[in-house]
Amino acid sequence: MLKNINKTISLLAAVATVVSIVPVSANAATKEIKSQEGDIYNAIAYKDGEFYIGGKPNKKDEGAYFFSDGKYKELDNLDSEDKVEVYGTKYAEVKDGEYFLDLSNGKVSDDEIKNKDLDSVGVNLRSSIKYDNDGRYDDTDAKDIKEVTELPKAKFAEGWYAAQYKTKSADTNINGGATSFNVYTDKSGKYIDADYNLGKIKVQLDGGKTANVENTNDADNNVRGAVANATVIGQDSSNIYRLATITIKTTNGIAVTGIGGLTLGTETTAFTQSSDKTSVTFQVIQVISKNQYSKGINGIKYARTVTDYIVCDKNGKKIDLLSEDQKAFTVSDGKLINYKLNGNDLEASIIELKNKSSLYYVELGDNDNITVQDGDNSVDVDVKGNLWALSDDAVSKFDSDGNFDKVYDTDEEYNDLSVYDQDNLIVWNSSDEIYSVISKKVESEDKTDKTTNTDKNTTTNETKAGWVSNNGTWSYINADGSKFKGWFGSDQTWYYLDENGIMVTGWKQVNGQWYYLDTVSGLMKTGWFNDNGKWYYFDASGAMQKNTSIGGYKLDANGVWVG
Repeated sequence: MLKNINKTISLLAAVATVVSIVPVSANAATKEIKSQEGDIYNAIAYKDGEFYIGGKPNKKDEGAYFFSDGKYKELDNLDSEDKVEVYGTKYAEVKDGEYFLDLSNGKVSDDEIKNKDLDSVGVNLRSSIKYDNDGRYDDTDAKDIKEVTELPKAKFAEGWYAAQYKTKSADTNINGGATSFNVYTDKSGKYIDADYNLGKIKVQLDGGKTANVENTNDADNNVRGAVANATVIGQDSSNIYRLATITIKTTNGIAVTGIGGLTLGTETTAFTQSSDKTSVTFQVIQVISKNQYSKGINGIKYARTVTDYIVCDKNGKKIDLLSEDQKAFTVSDGKLINYKLNGNDLEASIIELKNKSSLYYVELGDNDNITVQDGDNSVDVDVKGNLWALSDDAVSKFDSDGNFDKVYDTDEEYNDLSVYDQDNLIVWNSSDEIYSVISKKVESEDKTDKTTNTDKNTTTNETKAGWVSNNGTWSYINADGSKFKGWFGSDQTWYYLDENGIMVTGWKQVNGQWYYLDTVSGLMKTGWFNDNGKWYYFDASGAMQKNTSIGGYKLDANGVWVG
C-alpha cells in the first residue's frame, strides 16, 4: 500500500512540473500579448523558454541570437537573415544544413547533423532488410543503402522515414503489378512494408458471394486488391496516416456489386467502376500501425494493423476534403485535422474516422474559419500537432471541438509567429518593428521563487503552485492560492478536479460525457477498460463511447461491450 501511495505522490508531482508559471487552462481568461520594439526577421520557438531569434531584438545589435532565461546570447558564424528551419527533435537548421543550433543549450555546430542522421537511418534499414528479405524485394536493391526521407510529423517530434524498394519480379497479381513498395522505418531500422496489409475490405460480388481482401498479394474468391498513389499526410507515436487509392478487381470476370456493405450505383459517387464492373477504385485514408506484425511476407515485416477509411459518407457519397495537399494535414491528440489557406482565409476541419459494420468511412467534423494576417507566415503547427493562427487581434488555436479559440489577445498587429506550445511562442511584425515573446521554463515543484524572462514583454511571478494532500484527497493550488477546478494536465495525462477543487476518482459525468478516473491516482482512462467484469472504451479525449462499434466490438447504450 505504501508503495502505491508513493507512486501516486510521484506521479502527481511530475504532472505539477509542467504547469505554467502563469497557469493557462481551458477556462482561464484570455491573456494579452504586450509588444516591444525590435526588428525580427525570423525566429523559432522551443521548449523551456528557449528560442532562436534573428534580427535586432530590443536594445540589441543586429545579429542571430539564442534567447534563454530572458537573456540574448549572440551566435557566432550565423547572420540575422540566414534561412532557418526546424530539424529533428531539438535543432534549428541554418543555411540549408551548413550550421545547426541546438535549441536545448544554444550551441552551434557545423557538423552535417542532418545528413549523418539520414545516412544512419539508411544503414540501419539496409541491415534489417538485408537480414529479413527472402524474395519480396530485388536482391541487389535490398543490399543497397537507401536514401531515406522524413515523413510529415509534428514539430520537434520523433518521426519515421520513407524509402522505396524494387519488387523481386513484375508479377501483375502482386499489388496490381507495382514495381516498387513503400517502406517506413524508425531511426533504428525497425520498419514496415506499408504496401502489403490492407486490413480487411469486404467485397460483394454478383451472384450473392462475398470476399474479404486482406492484403495486396493474396486473393479471396478470385478478388484482389492493390494500393497506389500513396501520400503520407501525418503521423503520431502509434500510427502513420496516408491518402491512397485502392483498386479491387476480380480475376474471373465476376462483377463487383458492393464494398463494405454498400451496394454500388449512381449514388455511391466515391467509387469508380470499370465498364465491365469487374474492378472498382476508391480513395482512402489509411491508418497504418507502426508496430510490426509477428509474421512476415517473404521474410519482410509489415504493419500489425491497417484500417482503410473510404473518403465517403456512410451512404457512399464522395467527401470533398478541404485540401489534399500533403502539408494541409496535422495529427493532434489522435485527431486528424485538414486545413486550407486561400489567401488570408484559413479554414480547418476535423476529419472523423468512422465505421458502420464493415464500412469504414469519414465525416468532416466541426469546422471553423479565421482571417489571418499574412498567409503562410501567420499559420503554424506546434509540437503536439495543434494548428495555430495569427489574426489582427489574437493568437488562436484550433481546438478538439473544431473551433479557433483565442489563446492570447494582441495589443498590436503581428504578421509572423512560431509556436512550440501554448506557453512558448513568439510573434513579430518586421514592418512595424515590434515583437513579443511568451516563454515558460519548467521548474521542479520545490523551487518556489520561479522567475521567467526579465524583459518587459514577459512575465515575472512568484508562485507556490502545486499539488497538496488533505485527509486523503488531492487538490491543485494555483499561483493566487485558489484551488484549480476542472480538467488539469497535458498530453495524455489528465485529472479532473470538482467544484470544490478535489481530485475525482472513479466514474464522473462532465458536460454529458462519462469519464473514468483511476481510483488510485485519478488518472483519466483512455482505450479499453474493465470495470467489474464489464468492458468500456474511452477515446483519446477520455470520453466513454456508446452505441457504436470499436474495431468490430459493439458497445450498447450504456457503453458496455456486448459483442
